[in-house]
Amino acid sequence: MKSGDEQGLRGDPAKAWSDNEESRRRQLREDAGRSLAENLAEGLALSEYLSTFTGAARPRPVKLQPVATA
Repeated sequence: MKSGDEQGLRGDPAKAWSDNEESRRRQLREDAGRSLAENLAEGLALSEYLSTFTGAARPRPVKLQPVATA
């Protein structure tokens, strides 16, 4: 696996910003070419998918079983 430096990921911050901005604008143009219903359906599906991660990083409480005493 290549490092971030080898992939050019830690290069010029201005270029990284420019690349990100270009990508964002391209995505906005693609979204503008689709119907509102398509964009809404995609947004709802993404929201539903991301909601499955809610609380995933939190430890779940352990249910203690009663201990029988003799």
